[in-house]
Amino acid sequence: MKGRTKRGGDETTLIDFISDSALLESILRIAKDEGRIDGPK
Repeated sequence: MKGRTKRGGDETTLIDFISDSALLESILRIAKDEGRIDGPK
């Protein structure tokens, strides 16, 4: 997964990583609540 960069580098900033992870977690949680996927409890 490529991180967003502001200076042309390849690194993902910690803030971008945290928000991407939080976003992914909420999407997974919503999908699980709707019964679309079976995830770890």
